[in-house]
Order: sequence, then C-alpha cells, then structure tokens
Amino acid sequence: MDFARRRAALAALPHGVDAVLVTNPVNVRYLTGLDSSNAAVLVRADGSARLATDSRYIDKTRGLDVEVVEATDVAGELAAKGVGIEAGHMTVAVYNRLGDGLVALEPLVERLRMVKDEEEIELLRTACAISDQAFADIQDRIRPGVTEREVARVLEARMVELGADRPAFESIVAGPARTAPSRTTRRPTASCARAIWSPSTSAPSTRATTPT
Repeated sequence: MDFARRRAALAALPHGVDAVLVTNPVNVRYLTGLDSSNAAVLVRADGSARLATDSRYIDKTRGLDVEVVEATDVAGELAAKGVGIEAGHMTVAVYNRLGDGLVALEPLVERLRMVKDEEEIELLRTACAISDQAFADIQDRIRPGVTEREVARVLEARMVELGADRPAFESIVAGPARTAPSRTTRRPTASCARAIWSPSTSAPSTRATTPT
C-alpha cells in the first residue's frame, strides 16, 4: 500500500487547517499501516506525518514511513491549536481535555476511502473469493443438530485457513426461526441456516450472504 500517497491526498483536500489529527483507528491504519487500538497520526499540509502510539505497538511501527513517537495519550501528544480533528470520532471528553483551538472537520479520510485503488480492489476480490470458498467448504456441516455457534466457528476458522487475517466482523448464523422477518417473509426458506460473514484481508469489509 502507498501510504504516503494517501497522506498526500488527505493533505491536498480543502480543509483550512495546517494539519489534521486523525484518531479513528481504522483511518490511522489506512494512512500509516499501523493496526492498533491506541494510535493517532498528525498529517501536515505538506503531507508529512507524525504517528503516536503506546509501548504495546511501538515495535509494529518499525519500517513504517512516518516519524513515530511513543505516548500513552496519543491525541494529547499531537494536538495543538489550529489543528483539525475528526469531529465524528473524537469524544467530547477528549476534545475538552485537549483544550481550545482545535478545529472540527467533516469526515475527510472517509472520503478518500470511498475510492479504491487497484491494490484495494484486488484485496476485495480476494475477500469475496475467500467468503465463497469458505461457505462452500463447510456446507456439509450445516445440518440438524449442529448449533449455530458451531457453524460460525467452523466458518471463521475456514476463512483464516484460506488466507484471511480474521473475520471483519462477528459472523451471524441463524436458522429460519431466528432470521429477520424482513428476510424471511419474501419467500419460503428452504435452507437450514443462513449466514452473514466477511473475512478481513487487510481491506475494507465485504459482505456475502447465503441464498435462501
């Protein structure tokens, strides 16, 4: 992934500030490659960036193409007067703690993420292929007497075996009596289970549903 290109694209968006403080973990990963639960990145108007994360993830930052600083209060480490923030993600408590002078911005990184490059598109194809193959491989496990939880466990394990990092979200497996009315009233249900799942292959989530 060309993370520097993504940061340059963010810096080029009209936002009226000298730097953007990104605190949403998904957006931090999109801009830097770091997958963590406590990180923030400051992207300046010239596209340069400074990444803050705590000691649990500092080793994962080796090799990243950004300046890195270790900190527990990652937003506090990078925030400064006049910096733009992700208003849709930062809590009021954090905003108040960081003090006056921060500029609330509309979702900017999300705008960039809407347009996929060729590498992302290929990852989406891979995720879809894994979804299809995983479900095909475990269909013989869907039968009377097998719990929905067991089907979900087997499905998720098979996705990882096929190359997924992990499920992108918790799998939902339900028999006809448990599915949503809006999905069961259109026609009779012939299958014994319905599953909704998505594998994560370092790409945005994709979703696949079994036909009923």
